[in-house]
Amino acid sequence: MRLHRLDRFHLTELARLLPELAERADPPGPLSEGELRRRLFGAVGRALTAIGAPVLLIIDDAQWSDAQSLGVVHHLLRTAPSARLLVAATARREELTDGHPLLGLITDLRALGRFNEIGLERLGQEETALLAEHVAGRRLEPDELDRLYGSSEGSPLFVIEALKPDAPASARRVQAVITGRLARLSPPAARLAGAAAAIGRAFTADVLAAATDLSEPEFVSALDELWRRGIIRARGVNSYDFSHGRIRDAAYAALGPPRRRQAHLAVAYALEQRDEQAAAAVLASHHEKAGATEAAVRWYTRAAEDAQWLHAHADAVHALERALDLTGRLTAGPETSALQLRLLTALPAPLVACEGYGSERMDRIHRRALRIAGRLGREPEPPLVWSLAMTALVRGDWARAEHLAQRLGSAMRAGRLRRMRGDPCGGPGVGGPGTAKAPTRGSGPSASGVSDGT
Repeated sequence: MRLHRLDRFHLTELARLLPELAERADPPGPLSEGELRRRLFGAVGRALTAIGAPVLLIIDDAQWSDAQSLGVVHHLLRTAPSARLLVAATARREELTDGHPLLGLITDLRALGRFNEIGLERLGQEETALLAEHVAGRRLEPDELDRLYGSSEGSPLFVIEALKPDAPASARRVQAVITGRLARLSPPAARLAGAAAAIGRAFTADVLAAATDLSEPEFVSALDELWRRGIIRARGVNSYDFSHGRIRDAAYAALGPPRRRQAHLAVAYALEQRDEQAAAAVLASHHEKAGATEAAVRWYTRAAEDAQWLHAHADAVHALERALDLTGRLTAGPETSALQLRLLTALPAPLVACEGYGSERMDRIHRRALRIAGRLGREPEPPLVWSLAMTALVRGDWARAEHLAQRLGSAMRAGRLRRMRGDPCGGPGVGGPGTAKAPTRGSGPSASGVSDGT
């Protein structure tokens, strides 16, 4: 991308997403949510249209995209209709649940006349016959074709698999073909496939190597075997992915519970050490699946802070609530209760952006936080008091709102209220008073714990 064509204003906004641009841009200042979104979307659009040539933007597996990413696409297609820009997105319809942001984007683009959809269906029997003839180099007999079509269900991948020289004489269903391919791997390659499956569909060689105990020659040989057998595909010098999602699923299912936990823990530590761009939510998920609950709570807290910084409030709420749920696995006691109180204190800031102060969920959070604070004999932290006061105002409870405002004033005079990024609630991040302290990269099992912020 020809970033030299961008002025410092747009570089500054892009630096919010791309820290490596910080040296070439001015420090970004605090903005309201609406203004930040407008500037950020505008900067992304400017970066793409400033290339000076037709641009093809490819979005793979769009069903996993969040609302903010899809919002950028909507902005580009709505505000720059004459731009030489084509967005090609792939998605699995079966993964799009009700309320998925991609469905809303499709509806809006259809209304604007800027959306075309090409459905890729399974092959029919005639198409399967043509593909089989091309692969096998001969015309299949009718009974052969019937068995092939019945077992492959029209999936091109498994039509090809069934016709390979080393495939079973009678083509089986999809999962049987994959299981057979995995079973023919050497022990090191099978172990490597399991570790790669724990990482996800796509992975890098350095993270995978760090997550296994194979020597360098064993690792290179096993990785090469996975590539030669079509289990994985090369996606660059150091990047790979499974050639089909079902293959990854089968490799992951082959891991027993102990090996699965060990694999996720190894992957988590490898990502912390090797991939500074790894999302905190991904690290949290790996720790959770490994049974490392304390680390998972810390990383979900970090994920919430990262999400709020980008104004992805729903993601922040999800991360904090997941962390809160996980505290139920910790040993009951004052420390766990204090951790729960800190997470509950952090929740209102992102939740208010999603549901407002008058929601039932906000009320449940308030009541639970106050119960825990009372049990611990602690005064609620200022962010919680602020949220309680705003809720009282929304409900017209002026006396309670005034009482809570007085408590905030007392806290300020006592030096307990710290203004975090211009918001007494600690927004947009969750690093305000009384929240769990996020871990640092490479901290491993000894990552810092939580701080009550007082």
